[in-house]
Amino acid sequence: MNTTNTKQLFLFLLGVLLAGTVYGIRNDAAEQEGQRREGRVERSADLNFIKGNPQRAMAAYKRAYNRMNEMCSNERLNMEQRRKLFGDRSRLALKIARNYMLLQEPEQAVIYYKDVCDVNDTLLTVNDVCFYIDALRRLGDDQQAEIVARGFAFRQPYSNNQRYLNTLASLSDVQHYYGRGDADYRVNLLRLDTPLAEYWLGEWEGKPFYAVSRGRIQDPLKIYYHRTQFFSLYEGTVPEAFRLIPRELQSGPVAFSPDGKTMVATALVYRRTDRIVSTDSDAGLFVNQLYYSRYDDVRKRWSDFLPLFANQEGSSYGHPAFYDDGRSLLFSSDRAGGYGGMDLYETHWDPRQQQWSDPVNMGSDVNTEGDEIYPRVVGDALYFASNGMEGFGGYDIYRMSFINDVLVPGTLFHYLFPVNTVYNDFGIFFDGTEGYFISDRRGAAGKDDIYSFDNTISPLSSESAIGVSAEYSAMVGNLNLISGLGNSNTESFETEVRQSLIYPLPSAGDLLVSVYFDFNSSGLSDEARENLRNVVETMGFNDLNAISVIGYADEFGTEKYNLKLSRQRAMTVAEFLSDQGAKPVLYPEGRGKQKVPVSDFIEALQKKESRYPGLGHSEIKRSPMKLTFQEQIEVTRKARRVDVIVKKQM
Repeated sequence: MNTTNTKQLFLFLLGVLLAGTVYGIRNDAAEQEGQRREGRVERSADLNFIKGNPQRAMAAYKRAYNRMNEMCSNERLNMEQRRKLFGDRSRLALKIARNYMLLQEPEQAVIYYKDVCDVNDTLLTVNDVCFYIDALRRLGDDQQAEIVARGFAFRQPYSNNQRYLNTLASLSDVQHYYGRGDADYRVNLLRLDTPLAEYWLGEWEGKPFYAVSRGRIQDPLKIYYHRTQFFSLYEGTVPEAFRLIPRELQSGPVAFSPDGKTMVATALVYRRTDRIVSTDSDAGLFVNQLYYSRYDDVRKRWSDFLPLFANQEGSSYGHPAFYDDGRSLLFSSDRAGGYGGMDLYETHWDPRQQQWSDPVNMGSDVNTEGDEIYPRVVGDALYFASNGMEGFGGYDIYRMSFINDVLVPGTLFHYLFPVNTVYNDFGIFFDGTEGYFISDRRGAAGKDDIYSFDNTISPLSSESAIGVSAEYSAMVGNLNLISGLGNSNTESFETEVRQSLIYPLPSAGDLLVSVYFDFNSSGLSDEARENLRNVVETMGFNDLNAISVIGYADEFGTEKYNLKLSRQRAMTVAEFLSDQGAKPVLYPEGRGKQKVPVSDFIEALQKKESRYPGLGHSEIKRSPMKLTFQEQIEVTRKARRVDVIVKKQM
């Protein structure tokens, strides 16, 4: 080939290369412009959604999503471009799935949740996985729901998150809870004249009222609601007081003090002004803020509404409920410094400053990494709903003793079916002989509905526990009631742990000795060793065939940890008895946490209060006295033990 031909070939190849480069640059620029255009479409959809036009918003989201699908199929994309585009598509799919859950369209939500699971399931939060499972169950696809749930079972943070564990367990336990025994009472769906979501029950002038949401958006976590209206429960009319609440404050629960002089209402605002929250957060799209008004007896009208607290922006404050004759208020909030999600808080009215005190978190006895909502005090008990405690799935209703404004540790009670189900059950309310609560147990057939029960047959409030037999409670492992409740169920603790006498020929079931352990320890003290030696040396001990060595732990710590610690304590005692020459076959067993009587905590509180006379007589409401952690450890000492018992023959 001559020089001229060589030069021409070189110029031709250079031209082809340059043309390809220019084409690639143009293609990259086109792709970038396409991504910017879809970003603008997404932002426009965000604005439409938060401004109340979800149909237009969802249509725009889908256009952006479909366009991203087309761009993902472009074979000219390099690996980095493809990775970014797939990431953007998954993020948008997750946003669409979440929004469809807000719009109560589970059939659409599962399509986009599946897309995220197939491509990048690390984007999913615990709430997302639970919502995905809930959507599948509402569509009747329990099998796929269980497949999805088990796919996350051994991953963090799911394996240690109680809300997820409740959801996983509920898939297999739905028949277990519903099919074992019958309660002594029934709950009934309250048929009202509206197909809307009924989500709140309160009291005004001695009569109950309920709230309905007319908004299409419904928070699956039951924290916020749109476009609320209030009606008398029995007459179906709108009470006059509610007509005076500004429209912007009729976006959630409203509470009145017992004397009718103070009102707390709820406003709904966007957590962000122009964008829906990021996909790596469990934070909701909207937040609640609380405002209060006081009735002026002289001017015969309500004052202007003022913020309950300063700096409520960025966090939710909701579900207000008065107690202590209106001087104190409970509410739920996800403000910073809590245990995770929505926690229960209390605040007290300061008559000197004419304002509410700074919120005080009610502590780990009732608050979890999940959500605690809808608190209410009735008598000496706090009622609330939680999706972060051990339960059936979703929100369940719980009760805890609340004596002298102090939560009594060890008194937490989880209600059985038919009050609690594998769906969301919350907002319990009592009106004399009638009781009510809210549930979405009808699934796709309904929204949040009010259910009633006859509170005279099996009182859920006052001093009686839930109306089920002791045998039924034992079967489902829920003997967690408060002691001293008359003929109702009793707690599975001993009223007095005793060092029993040692008989020459002990009978089956006799308690030979109980030995006690230090907090968070499985090591034997010198006193425990001496007591165990005495048992082995007692006449008749080595003539026994079998001994049960049963370990317990106190109520601090997780269920899993307490079970492990109780087993370690039982093994420690069994090994020591064996080393001392014990001839009976030893059967060590750990039974987890053991509760102590409520009276022990009350007695400790009374002793502590007696050392500080005059507390509580001040004009200003002060935070109630509580036991310190060390004092609680001392009270629960009798739960940290191992019982050595003559084994019964099976």
